[in-house]
Amino acid sequence: MRTWAGEGAADGLRAVRVLCPVDIRRPRGGELRNRHLPVRVTLPVDLATPGERLAAVAARTGGLARALRHPVVHGVFRGLPRALGAWCVERYFHPDRSTLLASNVHGPAHPLRLAGAPVREVLPLNFLPAGHPLSVVLMSLNGRVSVGFTTDASLRGAADLPNLWLRELTALTTDRAPGP
Repeated sequence: MRTWAGEGAADGLRAVRVLCPVDIRRPRGGELRNRHLPVRVTLPVDLATPGERLAAVAARTGGLARALRHPVVHGVFRGLPRALGAWCVERYFHPDRSTLLASNVHGPAHPLRLAGAPVREVLPLNFLPAGHPLSVVLMSLNGRVSVGFTTDASLRGAADLPNLWLRELTALTTDRAPGP
C-alpha cells in the first residue's frame, strides 16, 4: 500500500485508511462464536521497513481489540437498538471514512474436504462496499497463504497490487530473517 499510494495510483492518495475486522471475542470455554468489529486504522506508510509497518499495525489493532473486549463495551452493544446498529454499519462502510477494506481469514487447522475430495487451494474473494476502490483479503489454508484483491474497475494501478504485495512480503521475510 505504501508504494501504491505513494505513486499516486490511488488518485493522489497519501494516507491509506483501512477498515479491518478486529476480534473482540472474550475467552469462553467451548463456545464457538465469531465476533468482530470493523475498525479504521491509518496504515503507517511513512515507516521505512515492512517489519516496522507490520509491528505498528499490530500494535494499533491490538490496542483497539483490547479496548473493545471490555465488558462495558459488550454491554453497550447489546443494548443498542437495531436501527442504530444499522446506522453505525452504514457510517463505517461509507467510502469517505476509509480507503480500503481488509480482512484476514484463518483457515481451519485440519484439511478440508468437499464432496469427499480434498480442498487443496482456495481463491480468497472479499466483498467491495459501494463506492470503495479496493478490498483485500488474506487467507490461510493447508500451510499456504493466498491474497485476493477486489477492485473497482476505475482504480488506477490495480494490476500492480499483487506484485507490490509479493515484493513487500519478500522484503518482510528478509527484514525478519535471523542474521548470520
